[in-house]
Amino acid sequence: MIPGSDTRPPFVSFAGAAIALGLAVILSWPMLAVTAPMGYFDSFSYYQTGQAAIEMIRGVLFPPEAGGGGGGGGGGPAPTDGIRNLRSFSYAVFLFVTAQTPLKMVLSCWIQTAMTFLVLFAFIDPGDRFRMAWVAAGGAGILAVTTLPWFASYAMPDIFSAAILLYGAVLMRRLDLLGVWQVLVLIAIAALAVISHYGHQPLAVAVFGLALLWRLVQRRLSLLSVVAAVVPIAAAMSINLVASAVVLDSPSITPKRMPILLARSIEDGPARWYLNDNCATKKYAICEIFDEIPADLGEILWRPTGLKSATSEQMDRIRAEEREILREAFLTYPGQQTWSLMQNFFIQLKEVGTGEILPLMLSPGDPGWAEMKIETSDADRFPVLEIYDSVVIYGTLAGVAGLAVLWLQGRFDREERELLLICLAGICINAAIFGGLSEPADRYQSRLIWLLPVLCLFIASRRRTGAS
Repeated sequence: MIPGSDTRPPFVSFAGAAIALGLAVILSWPMLAVTAPMGYFDSFSYYQTGQAAIEMIRGVLFPPEAGGGGGGGGGGPAPTDGIRNLRSFSYAVFLFVTAQTPLKMVLSCWIQTAMTFLVLFAFIDPGDRFRMAWVAAGGAGILAVTTLPWFASYAMPDIFSAAILLYGAVLMRRLDLLGVWQVLVLIAIAALAVISHYGHQPLAVAVFGLALLWRLVQRRLSLLSVVAAVVPIAAAMSINLVASAVVLDSPSITPKRMPILLARSIEDGPARWYLNDNCATKKYAICEIFDEIPADLGEILWRPTGLKSATSEQMDRIRAEEREILREAFLTYPGQQTWSLMQNFFIQLKEVGTGEILPLMLSPGDPGWAEMKIETSDADRFPVLEIYDSVVIYGTLAGVAGLAVLWLQGRFDREERELLLICLAGICINAAIFGGLSEPADRYQSRLIWLLPVLCLFIASRRRTGAS
């Protein structure tokens, strides 16, 4: 930077937000290809949870008059009575509220993509100039052959995981260049990203912690960087605690979560073997659901004969007993459990594609929305989904190859090396959390891997007019 000049990134601004929204619209071309926003089975759950939350908030703010609810003081059961499982309250409310326009969930996708790009814009300096021919060519490639357009069209919280990685990179060095209101805006985006999915909390702790450790090693750790790292995580946890205490009378940072870690260990073997040996004596709640513990995670979590058949009381007990079962299974089978985690981690690292991306052919308010189940035939109607399952692999490889060439050419400055470091570390951490502890799936890696082609384009096309 030129001494004495304004170092604040110019596009973390209202103009930058408008540009980010425009990019989000352009990138969401898959919606046009299938005439619907993209989503997954969970999209319906988020929307319906958000609707119930808004109804509950409305009931608190504008309670029905006594006796107005048909006897007994008006009320009937609350929307949350008997809830067995929940996803993120905050993302559910975000999805529901932003879908209340004629654009429906299309607007939701645009807004969350624009927020992610606004964090990315923090890396553009006032002295930067870009080779526009390179930007046009590289941008067309990103638009055509990477995973980014698919997650810019995805009515799920997945793209926010990229915002967490980018914010971690901001913490490493960029934070010192931002103005006060710019810091506040990025903290707010990071907080929404962290709270949007239960798995994003450990991802943020690891990525933000790595950023602070990097600053500590370089003797650049400051109070501002610590506060900026802690606030999004603390805000996410606090909101979950307050919301669960008010709504569920049971404060938790991951309220009514699914016992995915337990199901993962059951499928991998150790927890299943432990339960088969101890169900008769320990009387665990999960043993009440199954006559024989199945070896398939999907059968445990999502089939009607699995945990979906459990009562709310049984699910609460299963969650309470999960940690004990996992601890005992690990102590009994440490080698097998460690190997399965490592195996799933490496499988997740190479999983790239458009799996678990399906068209949402009905919109909220259409007949049958509440009961709708996505059928595979919806995807079969659009060959572009299958074609791009392979195409995005080549787009990813092209981005990785481009980064390797730029590295060998010495085109990375110090900050760009740090940005690449946090992206690669975050991709590995993400694979460990979502692949190793949940289940390897295309979307867990694809939602982040587009950062590498974008970083390649950024470095290749960037020219600086001032000294850095």
